[in-house]
Amino acid sequence: MFFDSHVEADHAPQLTEPQLHAIYRKLHVLVHMTPRLRDFASPLANTIYNVSGADGVVVGLTHGYGLQIVSALGCLSHMTGSLLDIAPQSARKLMTTDDAFVYTHHELSEKYPIDDITLGVRFDTIVLTPLTLDGRPYGFISLVSQKPDYFSAESVYTFRQLARFVTMMLANIHKQMNVTEMSHYERLNNVMADPVAKLQTSTIDMLQTLAHLRECYLTGHYQQMVDPLTQAFARIESIAKTTRDLHAICDLGKAPDMLSASVNVRQLLESVSEYNSTRLEEKNIDVVIDIDDDMPNIEGDFSILWQSIHEFVLNAMDAMDVMPSDKHGELTLRGYAAPNLVQIEVIDNGPGISAGDYPHIFEPGFTTRKGHKGLGLSRAKLNILRSKGEVFIETPENGGTAVLLCFADEEHTPQTVVF
Repeated sequence: MFFDSHVEADHAPQLTEPQLHAIYRKLHVLVHMTPRLRDFASPLANTIYNVSGADGVVVGLTHGYGLQIVSALGCLSHMTGSLLDIAPQSARKLMTTDDAFVYTHHELSEKYPIDDITLGVRFDTIVLTPLTLDGRPYGFISLVSQKPDYFSAESVYTFRQLARFVTMMLANIHKQMNVTEMSHYERLNNVMADPVAKLQTSTIDMLQTLAHLRECYLTGHYQQMVDPLTQAFARIESIAKTTRDLHAICDLGKAPDMLSASVNVRQLLESVSEYNSTRLEEKNIDVVIDIDDDMPNIEGDFSILWQSIHEFVLNAMDAMDVMPSDKHGELTLRGYAAPNLVQIEVIDNGPGISAGDYPHIFEPGFTTRKGHKGLGLSRAKLNILRSKGEVFIETPENGGTAVLLCFADEEHTPQTVVF
């Protein structure tokens, strides 16, 4: 349905029920076609801009203590692509709820210092509508008007419900994606477990039989049989090794026994760094540990989280093995808190990931390293998902690879009520 622009109106239009249904249908299609805010931010901003009659609209992603503007229209169009830095104390107030906020320019300046939030345009009223994904800060939709009292309580409520509808769909899609990914490993285990177990039993029986035959022949007159038997042992040992590798793949589908407890992020990262210190020193890799002093704890199994981060560190070290001899390796372990959120980064300055390899990084068996099985990163990601966390791979501006792990802090309870 096409909506006329309402920029000339003195007050935000009251949408009829058919219009609201049309908007919800449009948003449903947008989100399911491209379930990433970055991808559907522009049509979302256009939809809000047209139906609200606001002078300016921005849609952005939360980025630590800042807001990355993905799409901006009207008098805010100059903000597209910019990053707004927000003081931590202000960010926590704004990002820990999905309620909509309405401020005049004067009220906003008094409540949040103008140095913290700078829109670069004169306005009378601003509506801030946070996007929370499973209770975590995800992004913002902001509308401004240069007309006094343009937004009514009813129109603000409507925008808030639209934002909740978007994040509800995103949450459902992300949950389905995680369930699908985890079920892939479970199906893999169910399909392969039985034949692999039989293969292992047969291999062990053959090894025992051949060991007995070899002993008999060595004590008799059949010395010429020693070399063929030795070769047979080598082949069977290779089969046994393949069997162990197949069992390792099957183990990916088995959920480990996880002990839920309060985990200190500083202790977690420092423990992983200390364990790998000898190998890091041998490889001449500098380690930088950057952790916020007031980091909240996360809830999970320390050993499972430790093993996952250890896998990412090992992968980073392997990546830096192929660096030019004149380039010094650097590994950064970073932990910082955003509202309701704890983020951990494992960053290396290696050659990075090729575009063709990106979609396959976490696939079981995929590896670019000779002699590697390609199971470590798959297992690490699966255990992070089981720990109710999320994993993202990013490429820093100065090159290398950054693994970003996101967890809700231990005091946070995800919000489930949408309407």
